[in-house]
Amino acid sequence: MELKIPPPVLFALALLVIFFLPQSGQIGALEYVAVGLACLLGFVCAISSIYAFYRANTTVNPHDPNKTSTLVTTGIYRVTRNPMYMALLYFLVAFSFWQTSLLGLFVVLGVKIYLTRYQIMPEERILAAKFPKEYAQYQQRVPRWFWK
Repeated sequence: MELKIPPPVLFALALLVIFFLPQSGQIGALEYVAVGLACLLGFVCAISSIYAFYRANTTVNPHDPNKTSTLVTTGIYRVTRNPMYMALLYFLVAFSFWQTSLLGLFVVLGVKIYLTRYQIMPEERILAAKFPKEYAQYQQRVPRWFWK
């Protein structure tokens, strides 16, 4: 596996980096709305993805995708293949706005790129090997993120 830094550790490191970035001022009404919306989206992604894995009786452990017993394509997995990672990104966006750090959004972009290359792409290769036909069809139907 190409995974270098587990997603929860990467998330914590990104929070620290954003915390120490320069802030652009006081948080205002617009930032509060952005924080609330990003947190809401993050919670929806996290809870619904974990619930879908629970219902399918398969692992949520990002460190060992080989233990996957079922290809989950229902619930939130009908609109994105990576809602757990989307949740992490939404929480980082919320924290960036809370810190009034627009530079924090570049950290979020870096985390997205890192996750895609070192976590998601290796997971996709494992899923394609375990569920060749089903996963190929799923990849054609559902975007990696919320967009193609």
